[in-house]
Amino acid sequence: MTLEFLNTSEAIFRVLRDSKVSYSEKIIVATRVWNSTDICFLNKVGFLSEWVRSTLIKSTGFSDVRLGETPYLNLSYWKLFKEALEKTSDSSTPSPLYKLPLIPIFSSVIDYISSVESISNHSNDDLIEHLLETFDACFYKLTTEKSTIFRPPIDHLVTLALNACNLVMTINTSYDNYEMNVEYSQSRAYNVLTGKMFNKLLHVRSFVFHLNSSGQQEDCDYVIFSKIIMSIDTIFRLGLFQQDHIIEYATLPESNKDVSDKRNDGKGLINHHDQLFDKCREIINSNDDKMRYQLSVLEVIPYWYGFFVEELRKHTEYILGAASGEAVKAALDKKRLLEFNFFSELWTLISEALSNLKGIHEAFGTLQQKVELKFITFYLDESLQQLQKADNAMGIQVVLGQITYLEEVLKAYLMSLKYYNLNSIQLQNANAQ
Repeated sequence: MTLEFLNTSEAIFRVLRDSKVSYSEKIIVATRVWNSTDICFLNKVGFLSEWVRSTLIKSTGFSDVRLGETPYLNLSYWKLFKEALEKTSDSSTPSPLYKLPLIPIFSSVIDYISSVESISNHSNDDLIEHLLETFDACFYKLTTEKSTIFRPPIDHLVTLALNACNLVMTINTSYDNYEMNVEYSQSRAYNVLTGKMFNKLLHVRSFVFHLNSSGQQEDCDYVIFSKIIMSIDTIFRLGLFQQDHIIEYATLPESNKDVSDKRNDGKGLINHHDQLFDKCREIINSNDDKMRYQLSVLEVIPYWYGFFVEELRKHTEYILGAASGEAVKAALDKKRLLEFNFFSELWTLISEALSNLKGIHEAFGTLQQKVELKFITFYLDESLQQLQKADNAMGIQVVLGQITYLEEVLKAYLMSLKYYNLNSIQLQNANAQ
């Protein structure tokens, strides 16, 4: 193709729309037009942005034999896509790039690339790394800077996160933590996160967590693993512990305020959290010889409690600013009770899981101490943080009341610790004899 003859918008338009011209040739033309200041092209940014977007959509789903007919391995394509996103992000007018569901399209592309054996074994590592970095930057743009325009459904983000995890486990590249703003209904989010995606998210999080902490990858830059964990935790937080959910939970009738009471017919979050607790129990009681899923539940529970408390206390701060006197005291007392009810429910889940693991997991005693102590530490830290922020006698009294809730839990923990140490001593004596 002779590029010097492509000096008019009509000629460029025909080439980019011609099905007989290869993707590589089209990308060369599009890149030249994008960078050129000599070619007169009306609405160049809008047209080329639309072309980049439509090219990705049209190429999605091609079979392996047609890999050469996709832009997936063309670094120039991803550079152009990235520049188009950056160029249009400064505009007050929504770009054509945001008018179609690009998140599931990106997800499909990632899944497709990672499933092609020749990609994973590609000899040009630099090309693969730069291509994925460009892809990563595109997704970052869609989920942060333009989040007011483009808000993907939460199941799209979950699927994308899982596909990205699958890819980066094979290819070591950079990975940014996404501040994901999601538009969804409360029931939809719970159905997605406590449904088909729940086990997958827990499993990926647990796998990455242990890979990151195993010390086996000391010679490589594996900051990426902590970023993946943060992204998955963000998905859980957005889907299960949103502020609107917490407010609804906090305003349940007095007769229904006990989160552990399965018989109540209260509306709102309490029923959704029953779904979460039931799903956890289903995993805890499942027939998993290696106990991988049971362990993944234990690892994430302290973080869930932290999300719940943080969101609940945001609402508490609003109440403090809007009311005073006895009304505030009553509201804070109710919040404290809700925190402890939620803590009690999660503590029960931990106890059930540890009971199932007893005698099966080779490091049960260490695991028990680690999980229980981490959970108690989370609760204590939250209480101490609130105590430091308390600026009046009533606030300090409320926080001290929260800390007293730890007494019974600590007694139970110390009893289990004493039991474990006693058994260890008896076992050592038996071995010595």
